[in-house]
Amino acid sequence: KLRKNERICPPSYDEPQGAEAEMMELPVLEESVLEQKIAQMEEAVYSWNGDELTEIVAELEKYQYAGAPLKNVMEQIHRKIEMSDYVSALETVVRWKNSLADKENA
Repeated sequence: KLRKNERICPPSYDEPQGAEAEMMELPVLEESVLEQKIAQMEEAVYSWNGDELTEIVAELEKYQYAGAPLKNVMEQIHRKIEMSDYVSALETVVRWKNSLADKENA
């Protein structure tokens, strides 16, 4: 006799679990789009527009780039924007992107 809602078989180990499954659902951000978003962030920094920066970062969180979800990186950026540290937020994104490029070229 089976109980209701009782799983008979364990989950397959071939199926992605947890964070891996979540990342597979995230669309991949193309480098050209990332460059465009960084340019938009730069314009927002120069016009001192924190709301626009926040919108751009929130949009980027919905993607993965170089095999990693952007949400983790963008959390740091959100904190900087909340403290009105817009220049540092932009510099952090640029440094992060450049560090990925250095890894690919190594």
